[in-house]
Amino acid sequence: MSTQLAVSVRDVVFCSRAAPSFPMRNTWGVMENRFCTCFPSTVKENRMGTDCTSSNPGSSGTVFFSGCTLRCSFCQNSQISAGGFGKAITPQRLRQIFDELIAQGAHNINLVTPDHFTPWILEALNEPLPVPVVWNCSGYASVETLRALEGKVQIYLPDYKYPDPAGAKQYAMAEDYPDVAREAIREMVRQTGP
Repeated sequence: MSTQLAVSVRDVVFCSRAAPSFPMRNTWGVMENRFCTCFPSTVKENRMGTDCTSSNPGSSGTVFFSGCTLRCSFCQNSQISAGGFGKAITPQRLRQIFDELIAQGAHNINLVTPDHFTPWILEALNEPLPVPVVWNCSGYASVETLRALEGKVQIYLPDYKYPDPAGAKQYAMAEDYPDVAREAIREMVRQTGP
């Protein structure tokens, strides 16, 4: 990690659950540390198969990141988001994966559940990509995280899940989700438009 990035990482909370009032726990493996971003330990390299080839124009180069800041009880990607599925890689390798997906015909780089790996993704995106970057997330992100991404992400794709705090508490143990997600989505729109 570069010195410049390391300085900014200290001042930014990359997970909405990192507030000091949130009880740290190990339920489902959720946050064993306060900042959710120890190192990029588990990124699934998605080789796309038939989804990303020159014979399938308009395809998305998708990279799934293990773990998730929201942890919904009904998650369709639970093997990746909660099962520890993936492979440890460096920011340099992550950049190579982006470049390989683009060489295979990807028309964008689609980062799925990336929030808690923001510092390392920023390092991988130090030089702009020739295709748009899609930030495919739950919307449960701090405004500070999103501001760190300004100019690096061209498309935000939040999956707004819970308009009601009771449902957010019941299914994701995140009663503050509606408020956090609304603020996050406002910041996304400010950066890239509706």
